[in-house]
Amino acid sequence: MGRPGSLSLQTKILAAPLLAMALLVAFGLYALRELHQERQRTRTLVEVEVAGLDASRAAAHSVAASHADVYRALALLRVNADEKTVAAIMKQQAARLEAAVKALQARAAAGTGEAAGYRETALAIAAYAAQAKKAFEMSEVDVNMGAMAMQNADKDYEVAIAAAAAIVARRAEQLESAAAQADADFRRASAFAGGFLALGVLSCLAGSIVLGRRISRPVLALTGALGRCAGGDLAARVEARDSDEVGRACEAFNSLASRLQELISRIGRSAEEVAGAATELASTSGQMAAASAQQTEAASSMAASVEQMTVSIGQVSQ
Repeated sequence: MGRPGSLSLQTKILAAPLLAMALLVAFGLYALRELHQERQRTRTLVEVEVAGLDASRAAAHSVAASHADVYRALALLRVNADEKTVAAIMKQQAARLEAAVKALQARAAAGTGEAAGYRETALAIAAYAAQAKKAFEMSEVDVNMGAMAMQNADKDYEVAIAAAAAIVARRAEQLESAAAQADADFRRASAFAGGFLALGVLSCLAGSIVLGRRISRPVLALTGALGRCAGGDLAARVEARDSDEVGRACEAFNSLASRLQELISRIGRSAEEVAGAATELASTSGQMAAASAQQTEAASSMAASVEQMTVSIGQVSQ
């Protein structure tokens, strides 16, 4: 008997492509998830690098614009321009430098890889702002003394610009490195996904082979048993391992072979009984023929005796 709960043959045949499809979909989804995660990590890394690059560029732009404003204010002082206009220019450039320093300090506090560079640039900008303010205050007293003080401010300006430019260069290099790493990660994830898809295909192929063998093995066994039965081996049987269509066919063949073997056995026994009866009948017929011959001979002897008696009686009567 087949095992209870076995799948039907139709279900097994349909299970192979369905299983293959399910495995491929599962592996495909897993590969897509890996690619998405790599993309998110790369995007986060690039966003951090771009933010740092923008902060450094903004700081360098603020220092350059403030430096130009300081010289413009000093030029206005030389021509005795309106003090309010000059004060507004200096206030604007001071606010711009203060905002740049705070932005760089915030980047440094964020704990990025350029924290030391951000702090160094912020200190350089703060030093420049102090020297520019000092030079402007001295210019209000003596323009020539203010111009000499601006030489020190120019040195701090060059240091601040160089520090910001160094950060920009390093950030650009890191951004290129991040892009290269992103490409490498994408290739690795693609290879990983391709490997999983190949594994899925191989798994589907292996499953199909195993399922095909599981289906064909009982069919081949049944075919062999039918051939042996046709050759006269009525004891041939097939093990029904499942309760599907093939398993039920094996059970039906076993039942048919058993009944056929029993029927032929009965016919053989009946033939033996008929042969015995025929032998016994032939023996009885022989015995009856012998007895009939004896009776015929006795009748002939009796007829001869009667004839002799008749002759004797005739002779006596004469």
